[in-house]
Amino acid sequence: MDFNIMDMLNFSQDKDSYFYKKNENHLNLKPQLKIASFNKIEWYIYEDLNWFNMIPKSSHFPNQGWKIHISATIEDASCLLYNVSEFLINNKVAFKFVPSEHMLENKNSKSADRAYSGKFITVYPRDVEHFHWLLKELEHITSDFEEGPYILNDCQWKNSNVFYRFGGLKKMIKRIDGIDTLVIYDNEGNSLEDLRVPYYYVPEFVEKPDFIIENEQLNNEEFNKLNDFENFEALHFSNAGGVYKVNKGEKKFILKEGRRKAGLDGDRNDGFSRIKNEYRSLKRLQNINGIANIYEYFEIWKHNYILEEFIEGNTLQEYIASNYPFSYDEHEYKSYSNKCIVILEKLHKIIEEIHNLGLAVGDLSTNNILINDQLEVHIIDFEVSCDKNKKYKLLLGTPGMINVNSKNYEEADWYSFYKICRFMFLPISSIHELSPKIKNKHDKFIKNKFGDRIINYILQFEKYQYPNINFWPEAFNLYNSLEVPTTDIEIDKINDFILNSIRSLIKYCDTDNLNLIPGNIYANNNYLSKFNYAHGSFGVISALSKNNAIKNNEALEFWIETTLYIIREYKINSIEELGLYNGLSGIMNVLYELGYENEVYQYIKSVVSLIENEDLTVMSNISIYSGLTGIVLTLASYNDIFTDLNLSKVIDKITLTIINKFDQNISEKTELDMGLISGWSGAALFLWKWGELTKNNVMKKKTFEIIEYINNNYIVKIGKELTLKNNGKYSPYLSNGALGFKLLLLEIYKDDKNALPIDLLDYIEVISQEPPYTNTFDSGLMSGYSGFLIYENAKKNLLSNGKNMDEIVKNLNIYMLSDSDGNILFPGKFGLKCSMDIEEGISGLIMCLYDLGKNQWNSWLPLPKSNLKIFEI
Repeated sequence: MDFNIMDMLNFSQDKDSYFYKKNENHLNLKPQLKIASFNKIEWYIYEDLNWFNMIPKSSHFPNQGWKIHISATIEDASCLLYNVSEFLINNKVAFKFVPSEHMLENKNSKSADRAYSGKFITVYPRDVEHFHWLLKELEHITSDFEEGPYILNDCQWKNSNVFYRFGGLKKMIKRIDGIDTLVIYDNEGNSLEDLRVPYYYVPEFVEKPDFIIENEQLNNEEFNKLNDFENFEALHFSNAGGVYKVNKGEKKFILKEGRRKAGLDGDRNDGFSRIKNEYRSLKRLQNINGIANIYEYFEIWKHNYILEEFIEGNTLQEYIASNYPFSYDEHEYKSYSNKCIVILEKLHKIIEEIHNLGLAVGDLSTNNILINDQLEVHIIDFEVSCDKNKKYKLLLGTPGMINVNSKNYEEADWYSFYKICRFMFLPISSIHELSPKIKNKHDKFIKNKFGDRIINYILQFEKYQYPNINFWPEAFNLYNSLEVPTTDIEIDKINDFILNSIRSLIKYCDTDNLNLIPGNIYANNNYLSKFNYAHGSFGVISALSKNNAIKNNEALEFWIETTLYIIREYKINSIEELGLYNGLSGIMNVLYELGYENEVYQYIKSVVSLIENEDLTVMSNISIYSGLTGIVLTLASYNDIFTDLNLSKVIDKITLTIINKFDQNISEKTELDMGLISGWSGAALFLWKWGELTKNNVMKKKTFEIIEYINNNYIVKIGKELTLKNNGKYSPYLSNGALGFKLLLLEIYKDDKNALPIDLLDYIEVISQEPPYTNTFDSGLMSGYSGFLIYENAKKNLLSNGKNMDEIVKNLNIYMLSDSDGNILFPGKFGLKCSMDIEEGISGLIMCLYDLGKNQWNSWLPLPKSNLKIFEI
C-alpha cells in the first residue's frame, strides 16, 4: 500500500478530531468530494453526517441488497479499522465508517438510537456471491478482536463481529407525508420504507440465500428461562436494554435487561455491568422502606436480567405534570404545596437511609422516583449507584439535575434532591444550566405563587442543611454563563424589548452562511430545512422584516439575494415539499412579504400544475404545519391576489380530499391528532374560513362535524379550564393542544356570533373567565409559554378581556436571558441552548409581542394578507 492508513484514520487523543477536513466554502450545498489514489485505483472520499465514505471510482454495486456491518469495542476500533480497511481497499470494496472515537462512543451510548447502535463499519457487496465471500473473509479478519456491541437490526454472522441485513446500499429517498424517507423497492417496483427498527427484519419479497437460512437457525434453548414469565409489557427501552412489566403466576414484577457492550455511560460501562451493579446495590438496601424488593439475577445469551418488585404509581415527573397548578388558583396552590412537602420529606428520609448504608443513588431525577395515590415514595433506579464517598464523575444523568463539580456521590445526590425541590414548584426546562444568575427571578416567582413557607423550605435546605454544597455552579456546557436582563419585560415596555430582541437577532445572524442561524440542529433534516419558516432562516427573516430591520442592512439584503437564487433554481419534486412551516409555502410567503411578487407568482403557478396532476389521496398529512391544510391556506390567500391563475379549482380539489379523509378516518376509528397546527382543528379552521368567504354552507357544516367530534372525544373541562387530550396526553399548547382549539372557537365567534351551537357557545364564556397560565415547561411559540400571548391577545380583541395580559407578559421574565452586552436571548427546547427560530426561539416570541396593541394575533402564521382575515379584525 502506498499510504499509512493509521495516519489517515486518525483516532487521536482529541476525540473530536477527524482525518478529513470539512469544506470551508459556506455556500457549498453538498459535502466536498475528494478523489484519492490508492494502489493506482481512484477512490471517492467524502464525509456525510456521521460517516466517512470511501468508494472506488470504478465501483458498481446495486441500489439495494445485502449489506454488512462490523461492530467493535471503543478500545479495539482503531486497530480493527486498520485491518478491515486495508483488506477492503486492496479488494476495491466500497465502505464507510464512523470517523472518530467520540462519535463511535456516542453511537453506543445509553441515549443512542438502538437501531443504529454498534454499527462501526458498513461494507457494500457487489452481489450475493460477493456478499457471502466478504462475510467469511471479514469474520476471519475480525476474529482476534473482542466482541463488540450486538447490532439489533442485523443478524450476527457465526458469533463474530460481522453482521448483515437487507436494505438500501445507495441512498434512495422518497418524500412520505412531508418527510424525506429512505426507501427500497420490491420486485414490482413499489417503494417500501427501508425500516431502521431495533430487530432483524427481512422484507417479504427478498429470497434468502441458503447460507443465510443456515446461519439464522439459532439454538433457542438458552432463552427458555424467559418462559417463566407471562404478559410481557414493555415500559421503557434504551440502548442499554429494556424494562418490562411481567407476570409470574398471579404476581406482577419488573424485569430489567442489560446488553453487553451497548448503552455505554461516561466510564464506558455497558448496560450489562450496570444491571449487575444495580442487583448488588438493591440487595444491600432491602431493609429500607422506599426501595423495591429484589428477587433474582440471571443471564441469558448476551443479556442479563434482574427481577424486582412491581410498584404501583407514577413517576414524579408524571405526578408534577398532572397536579401542578399551572394557572392561578389559590386553593390549588395550597393543596399542591402541602402534598409536595410530604413527598419531599419522605424522599429526603430515603436518601438519608441509603447514605447511612454507605451508598449513593448516583442518578436521582424525577423520572426514577415513583409516587402512588397515598403519596408513598420509592426510588427505582440504581444502575450507577456506588460508594457515597467515591469521587464524583458524571456517568449518566438528567439535564438540570447534575452538578459536575460535586465532590462525591453523596453531594451529587443532595444536589439532585435540591433541584427536584425547585422543579416541583417551578417545572420549567433547565434554564439555570445556561445562566445560574436567573436564580433570583425563579425564587421570586416561587414565593409569589406558593408563599414564604415554600421558598423558605428550599432556601433553608440550600443555606443551612448543606452549606458546603454549591447549588448554583457555573454552567458546565458553556464557555461563559449567560446573564439575565437588567430590566424586566413589562406590558408598557414591549416596544423597547422588541427593539432589543431585534438587535440580538441581527448580531447573531451568520450572513456568511446559508443556514443563517448558527448551530441550527434542524438544518440537515432535508434540503429545505435550513431555510424553512419553523426552524430555518426564513422565520428569522420574517421577524426582522416585520420590524423594518432588513432595509439598508447590506449583509442581510445580500444573504436574501444569494438565497433567492437557490430557491428560484429549486425543482419541486412532490407535494410533500410544499409545507407551510417546514417547506416551500412558508418560504415563498415570506418572500412575498419582502416584495418578491413575481417569484411567488411563478411558485404558485407551478404548485397549481403539480396539484392538478397529483393523487392527493396518498398524502395522509392534513396539518397546517406540513400538510394539505397549510398548502390550501396558502393557495386560498393568493386567490384574490393572483386572480388570473384560477386557484379555486385546485383549492376545491384539496378541500374535497381533506373532507374525505376526515370521513374515512372516522369510519375506520383512526386515532387522530386534533391540534390546530398539527391536526384536525387546523383543517376545521380552513373549512370555516373558506366556507365563510365563499358562502359555502356545506363546508361550514363539515367544520362543525369536526369540532363536535373533537368536543365529544377529546375536550375535557377541568376546574375552570378547557383541556384537550391529544395522542393520549393532555396538552395546553398552540400546536397540538387546547389553546389551538380555543383559538378556533374564538375565530368562528369573531366571524359569526350566532354560528356556534349552544354547547360550544358556552365555551366562549368559559374562555372569557379562564385564569392565565403562569408557566409551562418550555418557552417557545408552538409548544410553550409564548403561545399564550396569542391566546390572551385574541381574548382581549374579541371578548374585551385583557385582564390577564399583564401577568402573561410579566411571567416571561422567568425565561429571559441576555449576553454580556445586554442583548436579549431566549432558551430553546428543553433549555439546552438559546434559540433564534420561530417555533422554539426568540423570533416566535417577537411575532407574538409584535401583535400586542394591534387588531391581529396572526404574525406567527406565515400567510399573506388576504380576504380570509385569519386571526385579525
